[in-house]
Amino acid sequence: MRRSFIAAASLCVLSLQAGPALAEVEGELTSRTRSYLHTWSTNTRAALADVPHIYAPRVSFYGRILDHASLVREKAQFARRWPLRRYSLRPNTVRVRCDEQARLCLLRGVIDWRAESPARRARSGGSATFVQGFELTASRPLIIREGGAVLLQRRMPPGPKV
Repeated sequence: MRRSFIAAASLCVLSLQAGPALAEVEGELTSRTRSYLHTWSTNTRAALADVPHIYAPRVSFYGRILDHASLVREKAQFARRWPLRRYSLRPNTVRVRCDEQARLCLLRGVIDWRAESPARRARSGGSATFVQGFELTASRPLIIREGGAVLLQRRMPPGPKV
């Protein structure tokens, strides 16, 4: 998964440098975000291993500035609390805006999510805004910002004990 993410990132930088292909960059960033959400839904180990490759050294993460090590700890803690997760980017909600001069892009959309913890017999789901900011000054786009806010949360009855 990481190789395709990095290869796509290189394409994004090349396209933005060319200028008129900004729409292609926007489409590629949307595709990368879908891939990112898929990895977080299916493979925590790979998702955590990707952090140094897809995030800038310092990231604004839900309002706090974190380095790679802190970001991995934060995400690992969340993954332990909610080991079964499913995220999907809601169609027709994604908007990407880029500032070519600053070489920054901001992706906004709505995600639908579901999380479960069989050990805690807890389930939750809902929808949330989702924001990722990309810096395009390196050899590949790096995430410099991630955030969002819950729009709707559904508490679900506990699942069967496993």
